[in-house]
Amino acid sequence: DTDIREAAFVQELISYMDIFIRSQPYLFDDILTIKMSSLLSAMRMEICWEKICTEDEAQEILMEYAPFLAKQQLHNVLGLNKKEISDEPTQWRRKRLVDGALKRVPKQFYPLVWQLLGHFVGIRFSYQLLPRDPTTSEMTQFETNFALKVESALDAIPHTEFSETRHIVIELLMLLSEASLLEIPRDKELDTLAIFDSARRIHWTENSTEQYEKNITEATNRFCSLPLFTGPKPYFIKVLKDVLPGIVFPGESPVVL
Repeated sequence: DTDIREAAFVQELISYMDIFIRSQPYLFDDILTIKMSSLLSAMRMEICWEKICTEDEAQEILMEYAPFLAKQQLHNVLGLNKKEISDEPTQWRRKRLVDGALKRVPKQFYPLVWQLLGHFVGIRFSYQLLPRDPTTSEMTQFETNFALKVESALDAIPHTEFSETRHIVIELLMLLSEASLLEIPRDKELDTLAIFDSARRIHWTENSTEQYEKNITEATNRFCSLPLFTGPKPYFIKVLKDVLPGIVFPGESPVVL
């Protein structure tokens, strides 16, 4: 249900963002667009982490904030990406939750997606397919329209329930951009959520005796709590080698048949 208090609160946040954009533009690095409902979600998430409370309780706390505290909370959320992240599991999930809600992406992400499209018929995000043709022939890798098209496809990821899923999928695509795909047939479709699901399943079955299908939420929480390089990466590589025979990652030698 919509909280009628949010309308006035959003106007307040917009005025603070205007101040931050002029005084601290780095807070908005790597964010193409901001959806206010997602921003509010990120702020609630931060309160949940800080206060160890439910999202409903966080909503009440947020709506009762004095202007100074609201401005401070907004600054904390926008500036989370500038803070050092330890290998503590909760910190990685926290970062992915907030970055997913803010739609923050790594540097050069959109051009790298454009280059990946050259190797596949398209890249699928849930029900949304980002097709190679005519996308790469009509748009350049650096134009804003292409970035917006990628964002539109990413919006199909069910991040209303798992906002960290969006960021995990972005990490998957960044990993793929490092690999050699020269031996991969160009008639394949890359299904990002299917790869994510397979990697999550492998991680769960290696670390739990409980049935995977009955524990999707907990499996997601655990997978998205893994540190960047020692966590999702090896599971993604294992799945990618299965679905994309011939893929070569940095440091590996091509298999000669």
